[in-house]
Amino acid sequence: MDLLTDKRVWKAFTRYFLSSAELAVAMPYRAWTLVLAAALAAICIWAYRRGKLSFTQAAAWPCFGAWCALVLTSTVLARAAMKKAIYKLTPFWSYTAIASGKRNLLAEVVLNVVLFLPVGFLLPVIWEKARLRHAILAGAAFSALIEISQLLTRCGWFEFDDMIHNTMGAAIGYGLYRAGEKISELLTQERAKGTETQSELNVN
Repeated sequence: MDLLTDKRVWKAFTRYFLSSAELAVAMPYRAWTLVLAAALAAICIWAYRRGKLSFTQAAAWPCFGAWCALVLTSTVLARAAMKKAIYKLTPFWSYTAIASGKRNLLAEVVLNVVLFLPVGFLLPVIWEKARLRHAILAGAAFSALIEISQLLTRCGWFEFDDMIHNTMGAAIGYGLYRAGEKISELLTQERAKGTETQSELNVN
């Protein structure tokens, strides 16, 4: 528990988050993110009006497109290339490093998990038949794309740990969506029961 109260962890998390956010919205990358989101929104509105997409699907697609653009920008496009490719192929090496005292790495682990929450959360909105395994596969595939891009362009480290944490984030995001869906169903049932009870009272 002392990891959660260590100021170095939270300072590192804030630094990583602000750095990624700054890269993601920096010009000229902000422009192509907005253009992509606007293009997807126009296509989704057209599809919605023709009954090909539901309202929630039409709203989710531009959000997903903007997220893809922001993530690719902050992880690859806006980064300067290093002199040589760097990779870490040992799974869970970051946990060993954290245990040995490098607690600032915990912030990077958390950020990599949080970064992919939208994948699992938006997937069942976009595709109603999506299940947990689909969210896991989508998270793993997109993460692999990013890591391979970083390796080829030398704009970041290729790490299995990042793919593991990104995939975990997608799975958690899916769980959050299903939990929210269940809560919504329960609230709807409670409101329906309340309405029925009120109707019975009014009749009596």
